[in-house]
Amino acid sequence: MKRLKRTIDSAPFGVKLMGAFMTTILAGVVVVYGLLQHTIIATFEDYSDQTSSVHAQGMAPFFAYYFEQNRSWQGVERLLAAMSSAHGPLGEHLVLADASGRVLGPPHSPLFEAALSAALLSQGAPVLSRGERIGTLLANVGGGTPKLLETRFLQSIRLSILGAAAAATAIALVLGYVLLRQVTLPLRRLRLATHRLAAGRLDHRVRFQSKDVIGQLGEDFNQMAQKLFASEALRRQMVADIAHELRTPLTVLQGNLQGLREGVFEPTPAFLASLHEESRLLSRLVNDLRDLTMAEAEELYLNKKRENLEEIIERAVQSLQPLLQEKQVSLQRNVAKPLPQVCVDRDRIVQVMVNLLSNDLRYTPQGSAIGESATSAGGWVRVEVEDRGRGID
Repeated sequence: MKRLKRTIDSAPFGVKLMGAFMTTILAGVVVVYGLLQHTIIATFEDYSDQTSSVHAQGMAPFFAYYFEQNRSWQGVERLLAAMSSAHGPLGEHLVLADASGRVLGPPHSPLFEAALSAALLSQGAPVLSRGERIGTLLANVGGGTPKLLETRFLQSIRLSILGAAAAATAIALVLGYVLLRQVTLPLRRLRLATHRLAAGRLDHRVRFQSKDVIGQLGEDFNQMAQKLFASEALRRQMVADIAHELRTPLTVLQGNLQGLREGVFEPTPAFLASLHEESRLLSRLVNDLRDLTMAEAEELYLNKKRENLEEIIERAVQSLQPLLQEKQVSLQRNVAKPLPQVCVDRDRIVQVMVNLLSNDLRYTPQGSAIGESATSAGGWVRVEVEDRGRGID
């Protein structure tokens, strides 16, 4: 049993499905064959018994006339032989019993001279003479030719049923194979698609025209692949953004330290504090790499607090002063005072402003100017950065 279970478990899905289909077909054929055979045999036996009973009832007056003419049953076996020749198998299978239940003929009957029970006699046709029961005529008892004919008829019925069952099984197997392909072919395509997806082809999709559970499975696979594709694109974009974010403070730090080494800047507390802020920003960006998975799940934590936006703008501008001086670009600020406090993540907003200003600085011609303004209206604070770059063609 365990070996059979292991064999079934290791068999391909198509073989399992086809085996289950064939088992169901064969079980249905066996059940239908058994029911049909039982019904046909029972119906045929009822028909045979009724026919024999009607025949016996029809012949009973003839035997009554014989008894009245001869005043006894003497020589009745010759009459039975004559009836056998005249009526064929039905006449040959007639059995006559006297009033006591003893079988009078025909001599070749297995019941000849046997005493029949009252129950068996009650099934026969009574032979009456002047209102008195002088005998009983029974048909189709004790075996004989009618049973042989019945057996032949039932055998032909069985063969017909088996032939029809075989034809139905063959048709069902052909249809089952076609349906099996309709099920297994999309599953094979889906399996191939999962292998390609595992190999990194996140743009691969499956196309199923059916709207059944297989088609829905294909749609679910496509949705999963689309989410993986979007997640991978987001991850790559995040890595690129973080690399860009790292590049700006590193450039600022490099410029400030170079200016400090060359004596351009004095190591004042404010200047050192600015360098310290840039190093903190770098540390924060490095930590963001660790939080990349959370960012993909849109669960990146923001440390929001009430902050002074003027100080945030000033911090961003101070961090870019070395680059502004190096490129001889002036910064024109127009900050409306007083600005209301805003609920933001201080380091994130500084990072955003530094990126905006550094991008403007990158594309602003030397000796030109960039503008920065901040206004408040309707409970919102609007910060704008304007450059005089070439723009996008």
